[in-house]
Amino acid sequence: MEYTLVDNSKEQQFEFLLEDGEKAYVTYRIKDGIIYLLHTAVPEHHEGKGIASELAVQLFTRLRTEQIQGKLYCPYLKTFVERHPQWQDLFL
Repeated sequence: MEYTLVDNSKEQQFEFLLEDGEKAYVTYRIKDGIIYLLHTAVPEHHEGKGIASELAVQLFTRLRTEQIQGKLYCPYLKTFVERHPQWQDLFL
């Protein structure tokens, strides 16, 4: 299934709406033009389907396109960037 990244600024999270109506998301805060990525969540019964990695790729692509620098606090995203160093330039 293809997912569309949505910026839910009210909840301060980037989201995918999943086929059963649930959401996978990355929470964030913005301060002084830097986006702080705090936590990634995928509903348990959706784990192992590559949703979190697709969420990371779409989010990082958006940050690169919009030339936004970030800081990683989310353990999942930190590990993802370690495994995919092409995204390292986005983060302080």
